[in-house]
Formats: sequence, structure tokens, C-alpha cells
Amino acid sequence: MASNPPIHAPAVSSRRLATLAFIAAALVLFFAVDLAADVVARTSVRGQAIEPAMREHLYYASVQLPGTAFLSLPYVGLAFIGLPVLRRRGVIAGALFLLCGAALLGGVYGFGYQQSELSMLARHWTAAALTMGMMPILSLPVLLLAFGVRLLATWGRSSRRAG
Repeated sequence: MASNPPIHAPAVSSRRLATLAFIAAALVLFFAVDLAADVVARTSVRGQAIEPAMREHLYYASVQLPGTAFLSLPYVGLAFIGLPVLRRRGVIAGALFLLCGAALLGGVYGFGYQQSELSMLARHWTAAALTMGMMPILSLPVLLLAFGVRLLATWGRSSRRAG
């Protein structure tokens, strides 16, 4: 009787795993920054307590999944822009790139959430909705800056040692 060879799952390359981990890290940063920006806006503009502000944000983020996905696009874009930094300069440089980019995007999102809350207080519902929808578009200058930093960081030979 011939025995069947063991079936192995296809090996995932370390490069692919690093790419997925980098994108996952960007998404985790998005969820953290998005939650923090909205909670700060709700507490500072409306005077809402932190716990109800968090619950409301998590509720609306979960029931409006297309909107949440749209808001996450700049963070995913930042991850793809930063992948060459991760590959050529290493994990520390890649993580620093991602954290600095997320901090800048957090400023854009914090400003956007503040303006949206102020618009809602003034009963300008359309302005509040448009402010939220424009945040990924308003993030384009940050992404262009990130692209420039990436070009500078990956200029020339790789600083990582082979082997």
C-alpha cells in the first residue's frame, strides 16, 4: 500500500507576512486614532462623558461600515507608501514612518471631527456630514508628504544587511 504524502499548507513568505502585518498595524492605528479623535471632539465640543462618547463612536463605526472603510483609506494608503521603507530600512524605520504618518493623519481627523461636531451644534447637518466625508480627501497632502519622506528614506542603497 502506498502511503499518501502529508498535505502541508502553502508556505507564506516572510515578505508577504511583513506586508500583511504592516497593513494590519496601519488599520489598528486607524481605529485607535479615529476613536480618540471622535471621543475628544464629542467631549470637548458637546461636553459628553468619555464612556458614552466611546459607545456612540463604536456603534456608528460598526453600523456604517462603508463609511468606516472609506475613512480608513488614508491609513491603508500610508501603509502601502511605507512598505518600501519597511523593506529597505527595516522594522524600526518602517514603524517610525507609520507612527509619524498616523500622527499627522490624526491631526487631520481630529480637526475634521471637531468641525463636524461644531457643525452639528449649529444644526448644519449637511456640513457635518460633508466634513466627515472629506477627511480622506483632506488627507492627501499628508500622503504626498509621506511619499516624499519615503523617497528620501529609500534613496540610494539599502542600509539593511543581507543575511
